[in-house]
Amino acid sequence: MAGISSGQILRLKEVVALGKSLDSKSVRTWGRAMAHDITNSRLKVCEDGCEIIIDTSLVEPMAFNRGSMYQFIGEISVDKNLTLQARIATCIDGMDMELFNQSLEIRRNYLKEDIFPQT
Repeated sequence: MAGISSGQILRLKEVVALGKSLDSKSVRTWGRAMAHDITNSRLKVCEDGCEIIIDTSLVEPMAFNRGSMYQFIGEISVDKNLTLQARIATCIDGMDMELFNQSLEIRRNYLKEDIFPQT
């Protein structure tokens, strides 16, 4: 599957902060399911006070449980709103998110990743 990116790992607040600069880019993020509109393939997720809409058309039918934590890999599109078109969705309930965030920081330091490019 050459050419398909596993996505840059970004917290939901980082996705929102980077906004238009992520248009058409692959990202991997996570959030808590708030509302699922299966007829329009839309899922509202939130985390750390930020929320985005996930286009779930490529992963339907999937039962998104309100209040459960999910990880998504997909591409960002920015029209009027910021939307992630998920090609992979995984329930991560039970995952130690504090440990995950610590490991993400260690990974970023090791790889010297700069999520906010210098201008």
